[in-house]
Amino acid sequence: MKTLLFFIQILTISVFSQTNNSAFNTFLKNEQVKPASISFKVYNISQNKNIVSYNTQKLLNPASVQKLVTTSAALNILGKDFSYNTKVNFKGEMFENTFKGIIEILASGDPSLDKKFINEIYEYLKSKSITKIEGYIIVKETIFDNTIPQTWLVEDIANYYASPAYSFNYLKNTYKLTFQQSEETKQPSIKSIFPFMRNLKFENKLVSASENSGDNAYIIGLPFSNKRQIVGTIPAGKSTFSIKGAMNNPAQIFKNDLIKKFQEENFGFVFNSSMNNKKILFTLNYKSEKLEKILKLTNQKSINLYAESLLKTIGYKKYNFGTTENGIKAIKNIYNNEQIIIYDGSGLSRKNLLSTEFINDILVKNKTNTIFKNSLGVSGISGTMKYFRSDKTKGKIFAKSGSADNILNYAGYFTNVKGEEFSFVLFVNNYIGDRKQLREEIIKLMETFL
Repeated sequence: MKTLLFFIQILTISVFSQTNNSAFNTFLKNEQVKPASISFKVYNISQNKNIVSYNTQKLLNPASVQKLVTTSAALNILGKDFSYNTKVNFKGEMFENTFKGIIEILASGDPSLDKKFINEIYEYLKSKSITKIEGYIIVKETIFDNTIPQTWLVEDIANYYASPAYSFNYLKNTYKLTFQQSEETKQPSIKSIFPFMRNLKFENKLVSASENSGDNAYIIGLPFSNKRQIVGTIPAGKSTFSIKGAMNNPAQIFKNDLIKKFQEENFGFVFNSSMNNKKILFTLNYKSEKLEKILKLTNQKSINLYAESLLKTIGYKKYNFGTTENGIKAIKNIYNNEQIIIYDGSGLSRKNLLSTEFINDILVKNKTNTIFKNSLGVSGISGTMKYFRSDKTKGKIFAKSGSADNILNYAGYFTNVKGEEFSFVLFVNNYIGDRKQLREEIIKLMETFL
């Protein structure tokens, strides 16, 4: 009887492997991937054995799958209970209900600061029975180097997805440009900028393309320059169309918005730059969400700013100064892998090179880490995996995608019908044709494992 059961088990595994290999061979013959560099790893975590290993040592561009490296390292170094703490010192003196002095914000690198932070400051002042301020606001940015990774493309760095990770970040360091649409081949005009970027000068070279052409507009400019050129196309039409850019001075936008809040609430604010009192009367500690929430936004929404902030935070934690280089050094020390080539935390750099073997090792090491696993998108349901859907895959694959020009990658976990858990990593670099079509072929491939 035992012999018969063993034979049936071996036969099942053999049929399972043949089905997978046949599906993968079919995938490799697809016209879109014939010129591509492909690496594929499927590992049975439950049985501790390889199912598929194809070019797993090959170094390829991970795109946003890079974020798995950064978020795993952040959990390792910062700990699950970590949260950013932005201190607000009120330095000066009280005269009845008037505070005379300096509102000093000590930046923490928190990438999630928004209008809630402003409201918190206002409510805190109210709790101290303050109705008027005479002085000024200062933001101290000393923990990060406030630079961008050197290998990012010029065509990327002024757009919202390539916002630098500053010591002080606000509203995801993003502003919105809204255009009045026009007829095809005509130039759409700038209708509004929010928040208003008074220090930037825009040269509009946009052209309206066909109505269904989508967003093909780019903002060109260097982070610390005040000149921006808008190139490319947006759809023709009679309404409005918006694109987003990267702020070059989020601390100043924050100060403007804080003063605006005071004015809206009829809260007196008189600017006086001569204040120099060093006495701290009271301090507000503004804490971010815990690391679990930040990781979930980083991986599910694939927010580059969050990943770059985490990388610099890792560097600050380990070496007392937050730089891209210090963060990378800390990551390399954790993983002790000389083959990994990393230039940033988000995967935006075209020079990042990782292997599927390396990514799979990270997945296996985090197999019981619920915070890490819950940060991933769910096929057909959430995050960047929302569009990875079919009747068979919906809700069954937990993964991070990574895409760029001619790159489509996936890495994560799934459980088959027998309840066995697997990790998988698929890198497809330099494919040709339509991304949506390739995704459909990858879905067909992954269905054979479920």
